[in-house]
Amino acid sequence: MATDDLAWITAVRADDLRGFGVEQFDDETPAQALTRLAEEMDVDLHRVGRCLALLKQEPCVLAGGAPMAVLGYSPRSDEALSGR
Repeated sequence: MATDDLAWITAVRADDLRGFGVEQFDDETPAQALTRLAEEMDVDLHRVGRCLALLKQEPCVLAGGAPMAVLGYSPRSDEALSGR
């Protein structure tokens, strides 16, 4: 699997985790906390990365199974996150 699939994890911040109620231990980086949670919940972070890449290619909406998830992406969200 390509390591680029996981590049997005480095952008995750402690505030992002707190916003979703994810606990970050004192000895963990945000990326480590997210990876730990994904392992506990049996989530494939490579697939998440590929999904995010798809969403960035063009405007689209994805709907998934249980638990239900609807994801959307807008280039404006990149601008907002980067402070532009």
